[in-house]
Amino acid sequence: MWVHFLLLVLVFAAIGIQKLIAPYSKKQKVLLTIVFVVFFVFATFRAYTVGNDTPEYLRLFNLVNTQSSIANASSITRYELGYIALNYIVGRYTNNFTILLGIITAFYLVSSLYLVKRYARSVGTACVLMFTL
Repeated sequence: MWVHFLLLVLVFAAIGIQKLIAPYSKKQKVLLTIVFVVFFVFATFRAYTVGNDTPEYLRLFNLVNTQSSIANASSITRYELGYIALNYIVGRYTNNFTILLGIITAFYLVSSLYLVKRYARSVGTACVLMFTL
């Protein structure tokens, strides 16, 4: 829980610093870079026991890596074919589950970044809401 509070303080500090230091035209880029790098690091480099689903995804990653093809892996699991294929492809290059977490985290953060940059009136508020919700 302390890490959660630390991250919240870091997000508020990034908002405060960018309002004081960054030029107006680059405020959003500075804030978004700081916040999203922090989100990426903490979502990717975490213990496998953190989160409700992470142990199950680790089990699935290890199971898919034992299969000889994507078709075999998809026939023994209930997950979407795209997610199984991602697990299979990453598993062919490395047995490190953290790399899979990094790819998934990068995908959803880039998607969120695009949404925030395009539609948010207040980037700082969007970052705080994204973290707290």
